[in-house]
Amino acid sequence: YTEAGTIDPSQSEPKEKIAEIDQAIQTNMASAELDENYNNLITEAEGREYSNDLTGAIASYQKASNLKPSEILPKDKIRELQELVSSNEIQAKLDADYNALLHAAASKESVNDLSGAISEYQKASNLKPSESLPKEKIAELQGLIANNANQAQLDADYNKLISEAGTLEASGNVDGAIAKYQAALGVKPTEQLPKDRI
Repeated sequence: YTEAGTIDPSQSEPKEKIAEIDQAIQTNMASAELDENYNNLITEAEGREYSNDLTGAIASYQKASNLKPSEILPKDKIRELQELVSSNEIQAKLDADYNALLHAAASKESVNDLSGAISEYQKASNLKPSESLPKEKIAELQGLIANNANQAQLDADYNKLISEAGTLEASGNVDGAIAKYQAALGVKPTEQLPKDRI
């Protein structure tokens, strides 16, 4: 077209075709640059996603989507990563609440508030039912409470027998006192007082 324009400069068609071709070249160059920038942003976003920089990946996908709004990939990835970020935030909150309940339970256990500790472990177990630690601690503490109750009953029975033996001994009923001391030894065989009094 350049040669045709030099042969007959009065003709407008060669000039129009040259302008069309120049415009197409410019458009192709711009399109190639746009494609290169888009592909670089997608690669950057994938790298950030791979390194678990989810918010950075979302930002890169958003830039790619702005360059080529008709492309579906960046939009899908943005939606997927936003859901993952939201899920991670929910999990982080759940973990923090769970750990706070475990800490509260341990604190109550350390001051011998076993019922309070069981309550906190139960709350932790409700938050994370698949975790075994709270269930194990609840069973352990319930066992301690039962042992403490049994021990308190043994102490009460022993003290009652010793008191009755002392009353019988003071009233001169030696055989009755010996029987009560022997019964007290049956409740707590390692105690020295009944042995000494018998």
